[in-house]
Amino acid sequence: MSSVYKNIPFVEGGGGGAVDSFNGRIGAVMSQLGDYTAAQISYNNSGTLIIATNVQNAITELDYEFSQINLANIPGVIDPEKLSSPFYEYKEQVVYTTTGAPNIIYTEDFIEDLVATYTVYVTAVQYAGSAGAYGNTGSFKRTLVVKNIAGIASIRILQWDYQSLEDAAWDLQFSVVTNDLNISVVGVTNQSIKWVCQLTKIITTVI
Repeated sequence: MSSVYKNIPFVEGGGGGAVDSFNGRIGAVMSQLGDYTAAQISYNNSGTLIIATNVQNAITELDYEFSQINLANIPGVIDPEKLSSPFYEYKEQVVYTTTGAPNIIYTEDFIEDLVATYTVYVTAVQYAGSAGAYGNTGSFKRTLVVKNIAGIASIRILQWDYQSLEDAAWDLQFSVVTNDLNISVVGVTNQSIKWVCQLTKIITTVI
């Protein structure tokens, strides 16, 4: 037996055994995590379209190929953002010291040829500031329908369902810029307010 092997039982079918030393380890050395990189492991590409002959290059090659796939061009494959009538729910919490101007608390980016119905809930509480009063609260509920046709979004219906305000100056506003829907809140100058926005959305597409 070669001197590089020590007290290692014979295992039939193996391609090797423990060695005297490897990567600074001595004795009956066994493999450990990190002994080899992916580039050092061969890859059998026979029967595939992959050119790479080691694992690292195969991963890199596959990653590049996947990055070139456009789901919209594959028959029968639907972009997850264009599923018919899925239901979404978002929750956002932001804190602003208001200035009297609208502060955007959420922005929705619309894909083309989409119609969405939203129910928006916003709850607010003042926790500091030289204006208003500590502990003032507000609550809003709004329903709106937004559509995006040919890359231009617009608010088609806006229903003011409910609001309860301890500070009459607070407001909830909606605006559309190109294909973005902005949800904004308003308070007077120097009110530190915590706003929590929850919205649900049902969407469908025209394609």
